[in-house]
Amino acid sequence: MSKRYTFSLVLLVVGLAAGDVAGEWTKQQQDLGYVVFGYTPMKNLSRRYKPAPDAVTTKLSCVLARDEYESIQFGIHAIGKPLEEITVTVESDLKVTVYHRVKQAIRQQLLNLPGNDGIPRWVPDEVHLQRGNVFDTVEGGDSVNFWLTVRADTDTPAGRHLGKIRIQPAGKPATVVDLDVTVRSFALQRPRAAFGIWMREDMLPKRFGGVGMPDEIVLAIYRDMAAHGHNSNWFYPTEEFEKLQVENNHALEKLLPLAHEAGLLDPRVPSLIAGGIPDEDRLPGQKLNTAVTWLQSECRRRGWPELIVFGPDEPKYPGDDITVRRSMEPMRRVPMRTNIDQASVPAAYGYMTPGLCDVQNVMDGLISPEMKAEANRLGMEIWTYSFRIWREDMSPLRERFFAGLYTWTHRLKGNWVWAYDNGHHRHAWFAPDSTEPMPITGHEGRREGIDDYRYLQMLEDGIAANPQSDTAIEARTWLTSLRDRLMGTIPNIVFPGKPLTIAEYDEIRSRAADYIQRLGPVASDSTGRPSVTAVKAEEVFYRGKSLSACIAGLAADDVATRRAAAWALYEMGPQAAPATMPLARALSDPEVRMPALHALEAIGPDAYKAVPQIAALVTHVDPFVRIGAALTLGEIGCPMQPRNRSGRRVPSPHAPLVIEPLSKVLVDEFDTFPSTAASILGAMGPLAKPVVPTAIAYLDNPSHILRSAGLEIITGLGPHASDAVPKLMNIGGNEFKEGRIIVALAAIGPAASAAVGALEVYAEKNTGDARANAFYALCTIRGDLSDLQKMTGLLQDPKVDAAAKRHVVKLLKQLGAKAKPVAHEIRPMLNSPTFSDLHEDLQIFFKYVQDGKVPGIGSDE
Repeated sequence: MSKRYTFSLVLLVVGLAAGDVAGEWTKQQQDLGYVVFGYTPMKNLSRRYKPAPDAVTTKLSCVLARDEYESIQFGIHAIGKPLEEITVTVESDLKVTVYHRVKQAIRQQLLNLPGNDGIPRWVPDEVHLQRGNVFDTVEGGDSVNFWLTVRADTDTPAGRHLGKIRIQPAGKPATVVDLDVTVRSFALQRPRAAFGIWMREDMLPKRFGGVGMPDEIVLAIYRDMAAHGHNSNWFYPTEEFEKLQVENNHALEKLLPLAHEAGLLDPRVPSLIAGGIPDEDRLPGQKLNTAVTWLQSECRRRGWPELIVFGPDEPKYPGDDITVRRSMEPMRRVPMRTNIDQASVPAAYGYMTPGLCDVQNVMDGLISPEMKAEANRLGMEIWTYSFRIWREDMSPLRERFFAGLYTWTHRLKGNWVWAYDNGHHRHAWFAPDSTEPMPITGHEGRREGIDDYRYLQMLEDGIAANPQSDTAIEARTWLTSLRDRLMGTIPNIVFPGKPLTIAEYDEIRSRAADYIQRLGPVASDSTGRPSVTAVKAEEVFYRGKSLSACIAGLAADDVATRRAAAWALYEMGPQAAPATMPLARALSDPEVRMPALHALEAIGPDAYKAVPQIAALVTHVDPFVRIGAALTLGEIGCPMQPRNRSGRRVPSPHAPLVIEPLSKVLVDEFDTFPSTAASILGAMGPLAKPVVPTAIAYLDNPSHILRSAGLEIITGLGPHASDAVPKLMNIGGNEFKEGRIIVALAAIGPAASAAVGALEVYAEKNTGDARANAFYALCTIRGDLSDLQKMTGLLQDPKVDAAAKRHVVKLLKQLGAKAKPVAHEIRPMLNSPTFSDLHEDLQIFFKYVQDGKVPGIGSDE
């Protein structure tokens, strides 16, 4: 006789729906006072939702494999008078967990808590799923969602498992709904891609204790991650490698053992370890190698996975180029892989060079076929991550697609999301008086996606084991067609019906399961540690050879030789200028195109003869190629010097050659590319005047990215973009809600005189940075000493906080010599302890005044 589990949930439901029409419900339903209806777990069920009569159900069902969770969502809609407490009882021989949306009393408590302890007011109730037995009062006409999570263990009998769901409102007749669960005859493999979710102890509710929180809380969180399909983790903070072998190492002594105990880690799948890279001067190569060897041995001894070093987080390119390469240099000489998270295509392109890092973790939607192909040539792995996949409209369907079909379609080795619990990004939450993790619907949707991946992975293993069978050939054809259909989908714009209907997700899984059963399930090795390959140092073969030898190598028959020669020329930088035309010809070779672009970019302005060949690539079908061409044109026509955050682009003698091709990038369909083009064109001065109309048109574009691109060009061109003043005034008015509009007017200067009145009003109405910006703009537009004095007067105002005073000093640095009339009033501040943390910046300001230098907007030297 099978064991039966009984779960009770007591809730409160009320209502006469504001939009309910008596004729829509039968007499029996009206007398009952409520209906039970089915609802997909891939959409959030709003409390205002009114079901159609045909959604009313008497049976709820699902299908799952062994070692799988499956979710069922249903709703209760009140028809007549308010309903009181409802008890929901589930009878089944399977393990079932019952949730409902967060109780109103708890939600209100969370709204009143600060920071990560609370929740944003705009986050809907229904995305927070809560275990419990009491649901607070719901306004009339509302629906309330219930969520059942069904679990089949590896030893669960296959076949149908019938049960009952009893819904009993207080004082009302009960409704009994059939529960019909089918368990497939096979157990799912664990995924071989790394599925992780970033969790920082210091971002959990402060009452937990931060990094010093009790082990049992961390263990519960790790178990929750594992129960939601994850098999990888990042460990933060850790000590630098010189201290790895000492006791009390937080990551190695606490976090890793707890993750291992929770069943979160898979020895076949790497995890990430944050920090640990020291300066070469403090930890010479041999000592670093010894520390890495010890760590790898410790991982094998304790059954831990490979640990990949988490490198610079979301670096800019080329602005962080020097810093990134310097920080990663020590790791190139030790046998430990490294990762860099890339939030943009320019960064993914810029840092996809030999030997720099082994894993490029690229933001959702930015991965292209050529990016993956180049990574394969270099021996890099491509992973993906997202911080926006959940926050934009909190769709569990989008989470499902991103985790599962997107990862599978692109054959990615990892998929990560930010964050476990961090404001509106969170995938789990905690009641104010509890340390028990509760799920967000997106967390549940992500698990569904990981399971989609597991089914497709398992089917591909079955095909590989029986490649010539008719079933394998049929299944392979289907998978190829599915991959082709999904390849171009951007995950953060997935909706029901785009690219798939909700029903198609389950149809795909059902068809994959059918093929798996026909082919015979293939069990995967759950203990072996896979071999890994590090990024190649392709340039080594030609490093140190003459320029002529490298040029000759570009014409070799062997692809590896041609690529090695191109990368060696890249390392030579401007000295490789004589190779410009051979490199330009190499751009037509898809296997060598990317290192050739990097080499031409490194040559810089002297590569101007290759502009026609490079310009032809800004309309290439693949965005990775297009951005490489755009960045190369930028270094030829307007190079950044130095390549760090304080670097500035300065037009070269060949700037006119790149204006027209970069104007095409400015209107690229990949909406992040205009930002790259804008950063280059905005530094071109009067040469870029032809793109001002495009920049003005972007000012009222609904895309924040395109608006920012337009403002960047207008700000960069300053007086040469004076045609933008009317539009800036139209969208700014007296409020200037977008502060960058004020910055753009300030850059335009006297030609923006029409904005003076509005800026005066804005300065009067605002405080802090906003007021300082208005005074700064007035200074640059009309040059009145009184405006300058008002701005510097903020430094002496006791009501102005320290952050605003730092901002005033930044503005003074941008004015430089133009602020000379007030320099004598500011100089005494150098001797004041009140301004001790601003002494360095003030010294820079006085140096600008002394040298007659006016750095202008954007300078932060």
